[in-house]
Amino acid sequence: MKKITEKSTKAFINGKSFNEGNTEVKRLDSGELEFNLHGNRIALLTDDQTTLIINHCGWLTNTTKERLNGLLSVYNLGYIQQEKKRFYYKHGKKVIDMGHIDSDDHFKIFLKPKKVYVTMTDKFMSGWGMAENLINKYIIVCDNYRQADIIETNAHKRPEMKYINTRSSFPYYGSQYLPSFENFNELGEIWTKA
Repeated sequence: MKKITEKSTKAFINGKSFNEGNTEVKRLDSGELEFNLHGNRIALLTDDQTTLIINHCGWLTNTTKERLNGLLSVYNLGYIQQEKKRFYYKHGKKVIDMGHIDSDDHFKIFLKPKKVYVTMTDKFMSGWGMAENLINKYIIVCDNYRQADIIETNAHKRPEMKYINTRSSFPYYGSQYLPSFENFNELGEIWTKA
């Protein structure tokens, strides 16, 4: 996998913006996440993270195939193979013809919704109470990247919070940390107001 594919794919699965060379990842105002190659949207992740829409946009090139395969590999969703002038999506025994060079066919891959985690170090709560001699990690579990963006924005307004990050994988910490979990939907406006 090329370095740019690796970096852009990592940005995409973590809901981060990325722009290098011919590849761009950006969050839309709708909360959806878009993956562009040469200005063409080749992948879109819906805001609820249940659907990944892929499209070769008529460009049946090795670069298009490689970027799409990079995304599919991180979701463990098969791969695209090119035969003559057609792309085929293969996953297990399933084979789907994505169309030839003149088509603008796209198709949807349904995903299991994943949670998004906004993690931060709470300087105020660290070092005392249940966190005596420990670093308190405050973790807010979100249903989608739109919620995570709201939490991250509001966390940056709070002076007691530092090392604020958004991630799609479950956060694990060593014995020197005390993790505290909250759900977005159970928090007050100070955290959830856009």
